[in-house]
Amino acid sequence: MDDATRSVRVGRDVRGQLVVGDHNVTVTAERSIITVIQGTERPKPRRYDRIRLLPRRADAPVGREEELSALALAAASGRAVQVHGRQGSGKSVLLRHAARDIADAGGDMVFLNGHGRDVEDIVQDAFEACYETSGFRPSNGELRRLMAGVNVCLAVDDLDCPGDELATLLDAVPDGAVLMTSAERSMWGHGDVIPLGGLGPRESLELVATAVGRSLLPAEEAAANLLREATGGHPLDLVRAVAAARPVEDGGLSLPHPSEVPEILARLLESLDGPGREIVTLLATADGATVSTALIALLREGDGEIEPLVAHLARIGLLIESDHGHRLAAGIAGALPAEFGTAPDRLAALGERLILWTASKGVSPLEVADHEAFITGLVGALSHAGRPELGSRLARAAAPATACSLRWGAWRRLLGSGLGAARLAGDEPAQAYFNHENGIRALLTGKRVVAIASLGAAIAIWKRLGDTQAVEAAQHAQTLGTSPVPSAPPGDTGATASTQAGPSAPHTDVTANADATGHAQTAGRPDPTAAKSSSHGSTDAAEKTGTGQDTGTWQGTGDTAVSGAKVKTGMSLTAKIIVGAALGGGLVAGGGVILGRLTESGTVPVHVKVSTRLVNVTMPGSPEGNCQAAGKGTNCTWLVNSRRGAVGPIEVRPDQPLPDKVAFRYWGCTEGPGASSCTVRADREQTVCVTTTSAKDKAARKACAAVQAQVQAPSTPAAPMTKFGIVAATRWRLKITGQPEGCVFPTPTNKPGELPEPSSCFFDTPIGGSFTLTAEVVGEDPWPQFGNLKRDKTLVWYGCDEGPASPTCTVTVTQERVDETRKSAAGELPSVRLVACVATKDIAEGTLQSVCANLTGSKRPDEPPPP
Repeated sequence: MDDATRSVRVGRDVRGQLVVGDHNVTVTAERSIITVIQGTERPKPRRYDRIRLLPRRADAPVGREEELSALALAAASGRAVQVHGRQGSGKSVLLRHAARDIADAGGDMVFLNGHGRDVEDIVQDAFEACYETSGFRPSNGELRRLMAGVNVCLAVDDLDCPGDELATLLDAVPDGAVLMTSAERSMWGHGDVIPLGGLGPRESLELVATAVGRSLLPAEEAAANLLREATGGHPLDLVRAVAAARPVEDGGLSLPHPSEVPEILARLLESLDGPGREIVTLLATADGATVSTALIALLREGDGEIEPLVAHLARIGLLIESDHGHRLAAGIAGALPAEFGTAPDRLAALGERLILWTASKGVSPLEVADHEAFITGLVGALSHAGRPELGSRLARAAAPATACSLRWGAWRRLLGSGLGAARLAGDEPAQAYFNHENGIRALLTGKRVVAIASLGAAIAIWKRLGDTQAVEAAQHAQTLGTSPVPSAPPGDTGATASTQAGPSAPHTDVTANADATGHAQTAGRPDPTAAKSSSHGSTDAAEKTGTGQDTGTWQGTGDTAVSGAKVKTGMSLTAKIIVGAALGGGLVAGGGVILGRLTESGTVPVHVKVSTRLVNVTMPGSPEGNCQAAGKGTNCTWLVNSRRGAVGPIEVRPDQPLPDKVAFRYWGCTEGPGASSCTVRADREQTVCVTTTSAKDKAARKACAAVQAQVQAPSTPAAPMTKFGIVAATRWRLKITGQPEGCVFPTPTNKPGELPEPSSCFFDTPIGGSFTLTAEVVGEDPWPQFGNLKRDKTLVWYGCDEGPASPTCTVTVTQERVDETRKSAAGELPSVRLVACVATKDIAEGTLQSVCANLTGSKRPDEPPPP
């Protein structure tokens, strides 16, 4: 998907209404529904006069004066600096203090937490800190335009990411400074790097004295010097040593001997009382996840104030504090004694409480996204404890809100954890949901191969379950992934916006986060641009533009409704006609459409006839002849003056869902008679006839067949070369050989516990040629959480001459494969495609063979027949 066409807006709905470029996405508890729209008003973000998102104030770091000066200089000169060092070296304290100093000196400052987060989500945080947006997410190109000239200092704490992702962060603030901390160095050649090591003798004594709260006694000072030598002056080790000290008779402290340093952590854990032990155990269920103090208080069983408890645990080095909450320090979870484990019943209670929390009226989508790591960790813990069905429910409860937060990285990880739990639980409806949502997410982020594969896996499951409506919705979304992408309409900023509705359970008041007008609010501000959504209903027609141009939306009458909503009794169905811009649509003035002049040279007339007793269809302009009266269906013909040779779509789009198993059908299109979608080549005068599959329109279908123009699909001479793709639908690292020269297969980048995103490589190959592909599994197990299950890493190929699920793969690129692949561009389902796909038999990747089968137009040998 082109950056210029990608945008998001969230409007009024129980979960959220997203508009992504020319895509309208309705987020519901059942699934996200994607349709095609045009002409959406783009938001106009306003830059804040003063940009300030600051961390809490902290004491000056001990012995880091030179580093503070280097950070201040970098901020003043607009440079990038990476401070790296092991956990507990004081990086966060240093960055927080520097951020406050820079802001106090008058500079614009944005301080963000980067721990465990995707760079794309951090960039969105930075943008929202700089602009008053009412929930606006720009595309990459639009972000660069909006952030150009913004002289802000961006400080990101605890960010560990590859160098290529780091470049994305630096590009997000091209005219500002970027200060960041990380455990390892990942910046090479983009700015300055500051390694942060241990403290010197004097600074170490000063830190120990600060931790003790007084000047050191001679014996304490001597012991502190020995500890500095044993720990290398590492601040966290010194702080823990003070916490583990024992009081002596003279009022002083007996600090641990250097030989006791390895035992300090165990000593601290053993000293914890009941409330402290409960908090550590709670956070250990999702090691590394940051949890807010409010949520800790909600989930714990004990009483009493929570803030003094977590503050004490942070002071003694067991917790790491950030502006969003607390997490366990590295190494704590692995050092916990066996009695710190969480019983399955307690895990189940935590899962149920979190499900209720995600549905609470006061919990925003962003709060749910901020706790994604904890939710994902608990989903995994529940699966290990034998409760994967509850883990799947938890992930599914949190997924819609996370989608509405516009934090795509958090959404991806949550979907991955939910899919893993659903597989272990054998919950096929949930597996279909998570696959479908990942397909929608991939479609919105421009990853078409991933989108088609994930949606295909959902379709395969829903077909087995007999869920026709879900299959149609997913197939429609899948066609959007294979169709040419329209360019942005005139005036499109190419940005992404949202108006977030708070998450709600099926029985929760859906107006909880709405203002008096019913529009959803974001961050407490009403969204003046919130608009009603349009929907395809149950039709599976996809809007396609053969020339890649935008389409014009000709609005009909009647109220619009979210797809999937029931039409009120007595309400007549209404619809509007959508005509591609290349065919004459999109010229809007004064709320109407200016049709092309009939006398204009180089144009041909295209007649659009709609005949149905079910729907009242409207289109601006005067129809030809007499029309059936409104309220009794439609029997009208409209004239569109089109540029000769233009290619584009014509579609009738309902404003409400059509009755079950009813859809529009088209005659006179290049797809053939009775097609579910319509593409027209305006090479001569012709007529397109439209009706529905309803029994009421049986006569209309015969009439359409009788008046169908003899339209032939444009002939395309056989090309000597064609594109072919190889897809690896697995997280196992593979070594693939045999691919033609020029195809460099990418290394899998999925992180453990996340949903696999198929890697792919596309290349040019001659029609009639052949090649043989081989693959072998290399590297470590990417699914350690399933290590106790019986695993089968056998590789199987789809889309090869040998047939589906073959251990070998020979590919002959025949003309038949080329022709069949072209069907997908017309919205049909080809029997074969120009793709070969490899997957494993690993139980952890159970549905990915279906992904390969769907991508290649094959069928799994073990797939049951449809009901």
